[in-house]
Amino acid sequence: DLGSSIAETHEEVKPIKTYFNQVPSSDILSRFSDLSRAMRVISYIFRFYKATHPALKQTFNYTSIVLQHSEIKDVKNRLVVICQSLYFPEYSLLLNGLTLPRKSCILPFNPFIDSNGFLRINGRLSHCPTLSYEERFPKLLPYSSPFTRLYLELLHKISIHGQNALLIR
Repeated sequence: DLGSSIAETHEEVKPIKTYFNQVPSSDILSRFSDLSRAMRVISYIFRFYKATHPALKQTFNYTSIVLQHSEIKDVKNRLVVICQSLYFPEYSLLLNGLTLPRKSCILPFNPFIDSNGFLRINGRLSHCPTLSYEERFPKLLPYSSPFTRLYLELLHKISIHGQNALLIR
């Protein structure tokens, strides 16, 4: 009887190790040469996160693979806030309701943080009732950030290679 002489074997179970590497948010934009492509990629990352996160996947209801305008707009707004908080140390001071130091380079702009978390300029344009809120209180973007460079390049392409007068928006 051969069945009784064969020893019973068990499948070997090995633990699976996973590693997570968090990339700084300022680094991800330096990998792209086009802001619209970067925003689409990040939108798909957020969509994947919402589809797989245990607390968020019950409310996940995207039926199409095509991104919605609201998703891309949300990513752009998040990138603006992240850019401002990384490049302006005054952002955290204003967020906590503290006053800016006298040597701050953005103090002459009389900055404030609005209800959406944007760092905005409060200047003479705020007294003009015919302008929209975005025009009266423009967002403050740092000169040296990859987001600002990509955003201005996108505006330049949208305006069909317009000059500086068309980019002020």
